[in-house]
Amino acid sequence: MAKQILATSTSLAEEDEAGILAACQADPAAFTSLYHHYVAAVYRYVYFRVGNQVEAEDLVSQVFLAALEGLPNYNHRGFFAAWLFGIARRKVVDHYRRARPEPLDGLAGAATVDPDPLSQLIADEELTHLSGVIARQPEADQELLRLRYAAGLSFDQMAALLRRSPAAVKMSLYRLLSRLEKQLERESHGRET
Repeated sequence: MAKQILATSTSLAEEDEAGILAACQADPAAFTSLYHHYVAAVYRYVYFRVGNQVEAEDLVSQVFLAALEGLPNYNHRGFFAAWLFGIARRKVVDHYRRARPEPLDGLAGAATVDPDPLSQLIADEELTHLSGVIARQPEADQELLRLRYAAGLSFDQMAALLRRSPAAVKMSLYRLLSRLEKQLERESHGRET
């Protein structure tokens, strides 16, 4: 499944989404179009939360099963992705209630293959360092990064999910990115001396 996951947008046009949701509520077989549109983003989000392909695949199937079961009661207000990722967040929380939490190591495994071993070693080291810096951030900050970059949610979708204004979410994320950049620069400079 992981090799089948390609980057996709998590936004549908409002009219398209409303039409697809109405069709799904009338005929559950129509849910496949929503599944195909959102599965890559949900998988990336869940994978970066659990760091294990098999567990991520299992949780993604649970997310879509819960969404399909909950669809008759869903009241569309323009933020289906927020509703779907709310389910994903709850499934991950339930997963960690049953299992011992593991650190955020997903970034280290995401390195690209480089034919130059030295370049690959440096890239792997940088990703491991970045992963460690991110893992030391508060959970709420890690969640912002996962929602924006792993799940690919828009600021409006994140705001609906987090029950904050889009401007507040955007400001929080940009401040976090600035802090991370400064922290990485300080730590990199400290290594060189």
